[in-house]
Amino acid sequence: NEYKSYLSLDMKKRCHTPDKVRLLICTMYRSGHKVSEISRELAMCRTTVSTIVQQFKKTGKTSRVEWHGGKEKLSDRHQRALSRLICSNSNKSKQEILDEFNSISDVQITMRTFDRYNAKFKKRVVRKK
Repeated sequence: NEYKSYLSLDMKKRCHTPDKVRLLICTMYRSGHKVSEISRELAMCRTTVSTIVQQFKKTGKTSRVEWHGGKEKLSDRHQRALSRLICSNSNKSKQEILDEFNSISDVQITMRTFDRYNAKFKKRVVRKK
């Protein structure tokens, strides 16, 4: 089996497919092999091979696409404003602080976003009502 020599033995222990293997998959696909044939030949999951091929078709790149999470909901300025509200209104409920922030800010946030930033600030927990 000519392609297995390209694979490292520890590949299955990794969480991401190495770039060399991704390049091999794309090369095999471009030379006419089907996804199922490639997955069988390289002893890899068919969905992994299919995802790599789809990415290659879409972007033309064989390297892995980095994912850095979503965009921050609040700018530094809004984070400071929320932090000040939380510190200065510890006797208010979470909902009251959230409502106050949404009324004075041009950015509207949900309770879930409020909880995430409250945990990020490591502020003391505001009382629930």
